[in-house]
Amino acid sequence: MFPEVNYPNSKEFLLTPGYDAPPLLLLVIRDAHIVSHQRNAQLVKVKQLTSKSVVLSRIFAVAHLFTPRQNNVLVVVLVVVLMSTAVVILFVVNMIAVITVIEVVMLVVVVMMMMVVGVIVMMDMVVVVVVVVVVVVTVVLVKRSTGDGASGCGDGGDDGDDVVASGVRGRGGGTSGYGEDDDDDGDEGGGDRYGDARDSAGGNYDNIG
Repeated sequence: MFPEVNYPNSKEFLLTPGYDAPPLLLLVIRDAHIVSHQRNAQLVKVKQLTSKSVVLSRIFAVAHLFTPRQNNVLVVVLVVVLMSTAVVILFVVNMIAVITVIEVVMLVVVVMMMMVVGVIVMMDMVVVVVVVVVVVVTVVLVKRSTGDGASGCGDGGDDGDDVVASGVRGRGGGTSGYGEDDDDDGDEGGGDRYGDARDSAGGNYDNIG
């Protein structure tokens, strides 16, 4: 149906002397056929690059259906793998140990760096999975060990609150008391000033205090 000549696009096909101009539909079909051949050639290159890992080659093959260029395929695969792995890691770690926002960001960055190195350099998903598992286990163990220390600090804070509360109650009792209690507690809580004020205000307080 088409001439056995490899023209790069439909325009040169139309302007080539010696051939009749085919209908537009045939041109569209021919262009689609050329594009599919180009994609198949690129897919063969990708398969050669990822021949060490069956999982990666399948992921690249699926992603190549949606992106025309090999670089875009790499970007799409890396983004999908990294995001899905980060979500799984955060879910697992959050189930075992409570982590802060800064630790979440640091964990995601570390996992992404490990996965990029494993995918690009080693081209083996097994290595990537092992590295991710090691990172998750390390983070969980560190959080569990530091979690006990955090609870201990919290207990100390509670004790401090109790001391402050008792001190407030003691000073309150001193200023509200009369007689000898006021003098004794006044030395610590400023009760002497209250006693002087009462002394200058009238003789009743002077006699009582």
